[in-house]
Amino acid sequence: MAVDIIRANNSYSEAQYSDKKVFVSDNSFQNNETTANAVVYGSLVARKSAKIVEALTVANIAKVVGISASNVETSGALVYATKGTVIENNLTLPEGVTLDTQVGETGLTLRDKLEDLGFHLEFADIN
Repeated sequence: MAVDIIRANNSYSEAQYSDKKVFVSDNSFQNNETTANAVVYGSLVARKSAKIVEALTVANIAKVVGISASNVETSGALVYATKGTVIENNLTLPEGVTLDTQVGETGLTLRDKLEDLGFHLEFADIN
């Protein structure tokens, strides 16, 4: 949980809380190499080739394999979850993609695909 002090003086302070936690429990993780695009914590990753993953885009949505548990700027080792319970509202999705986006011609949504992989998506409201 992150805390930002918005306003402070001698008599009081005001804090704004935000929860960026993505992984809750029972998560399994894997390490693979990533290339080209930046991958941020909480973003979805897709299979590029045998041992290489990349950031999810509209073009590779059908190849989703997990959720990033680390930040990688351009290339390098990436840790990502392959199953477990996650907070869906803290996921970072590409522009134009939601959990209700259809994956190819399968009739499945991205939410369905993630659940098929073994993710349990929970909505968290900290207010």
